[in-house]
Amino acid sequence: MITDTFDRLIVSQQYNDQQHQFALTEVPSLDSEPRPSGLTWNEVTDRLLDIRKLQDDWDGQGAVAPEKDLVRKCFEFAQHLRNQLQTTSGGFLPPPTFVSATPEGTVAFEWQYSSGVIEAEATSTAIEWAFLPEGGSPEFLNWAW
Repeated sequence: MITDTFDRLIVSQQYNDQQHQFALTEVPSLDSEPRPSGLTWNEVTDRLLDIRKLQDDWDGQGAVAPEKDLVRKCFEFAQHLRNQLQTTSGGFLPPPTFVSATPEGTVAFEWQYSSGVIEAEATSTAIEWAFLPEGGSPEFLNWAW
């Protein structure tokens, strides 16, 4: 059960393979303002462009580069977040605090708040959400692409 830090998650998940349209309409909001990220939505796009250029062993320790199709899906995901995804409190989700490739070949998005963290990890098959309220019970959600 989500504590007072998060509103209840309201989800209607659909994904159309032809048009790649999400129908997730709301995510939990946090009781606090997001910590300043320094990222704008344009900078999120720039980070994804940089991630798209990565090759295997990009970290010098054997990291797998995200597949081009995954990064394309991440661009669509970011556009959806920017233009359509509202929080349960009625506002739009701000740009993530950071976006990065992971050594496993996935792409991570994170929003840091003083009252908790929201993480979304994009894999080749799904976006795995983690809602981590400070001092509360985590909640997880998985969207299949």
